[in-house]
Amino acid sequence: MTLLNLTELGLRLRKVDRQLIQLFSMRMRLALQVEEYKRQNHEQIFRSDVEDRRLAEAEGWAKDHGLNPHFARAILYSAINESCKVQLIQLQKAPNKEPEQEDDEQWYAYLKENLLKLTQKIAVSYDERYDSRYFATHAYLEYEAVLIGSEIGNLEDTSLAIDLGCATGNKSFKLVRIFDEVVGYDISPEMVVEAEKKRQLKIPRNSLRFEIADIENGIPQPDGVVSFIVMNLGTAGDVRNIEGVLRDIYRVLKPGGKAFLSFYNRDALIYRLEFIPWPLGLAAEINLRKNCLEVHTPAPDSETFFIYARPYTRDEVLALIRPTGLLVKHLSTYPAIISMLPNDLYEDENLRVATKDIDDKLTDSNLGAYIVVVVERQ
Repeated sequence: MTLLNLTELGLRLRKVDRQLIQLFSMRMRLALQVEEYKRQNHEQIFRSDVEDRRLAEAEGWAKDHGLNPHFARAILYSAINESCKVQLIQLQKAPNKEPEQEDDEQWYAYLKENLLKLTQKIAVSYDERYDSRYFATHAYLEYEAVLIGSEIGNLEDTSLAIDLGCATGNKSFKLVRIFDEVVGYDISPEMVVEAEKKRQLKIPRNSLRFEIADIENGIPQPDGVVSFIVMNLGTAGDVRNIEGVLRDIYRVLKPGGKAFLSFYNRDALIYRLEFIPWPLGLAAEINLRKNCLEVHTPAPDSETFFIYARPYTRDEVLALIRPTGLLVKHLSTYPAIISMLPNDLYEDENLRVATKDIDDKLTDSNLGAYIVVVVERQ
């Protein structure tokens, strides 16, 4: 038997230590949810009886795994103290509780306001933080890019493409290489500003432009002029009036024009399990309790935003599309396994390759985090 050397052992210890930090990070997120519940239900932050029971449990778990129970108690005691601290900090910052979710209009207005606050906070660093930082999100965007490229390659007309929910314009910049004209729409003024900054550096001509628009109020294009439409990265699930948007997509598309749509998948493997006790490789995930998207901004100024999003089953997506007259040309889900594992594990290239290979074979399994649909106007 060949023993591992100190360098190899050190690398393994580093991976374990990093996962411990990620688990503590998840514990703090849960602690903030505990504070939110207690605040809304007028309960105390610190409860000594609950703490004593948890510490006693930790000693028992330690014995089961051959650990010193005093060590386990000390570690958990420190974690509980830090949890109480972050709860008190959140309590001080949030004097006003969230609106009741039973009031649909008030709750939706609250989530939409959160979206604008989130985009204002992350617009400048969006590209760096949400593509390269989260491997599952990055892998999904690559999957989208391949599929979009394939569909565009079969288009007869490439005069106009529109990007609905364009953010900082990443998809728009790729589309303008192929289409005569591209327009990106986003509800966030800050995202549009960042997209326009990039446009001036990369494409200082009128073939690409960005506009502020809430597409729930209609797509600002005449009838039958658009060749291709993109709503990527779950954007179709971010729109409450998606039925109206789908009708408008049919209206503005030329005959033979296509639309690429991305929804959150209610039946995804990560949501079937409901809770996974580590941070995932996705930049955001559906909160099934609140029926919204839970977005975590990265450190050092970490914050959680709840914004409107609805997960759908594949049958529900097909039921939405059927009345519009649009023809479904493709339907798949992605990613499944990649979205389940802790993000930091993907420092290992072998793991990235292996999980991506598995997920490429599972696109028809209905286990992926996103439902991807391509529709065509006949």
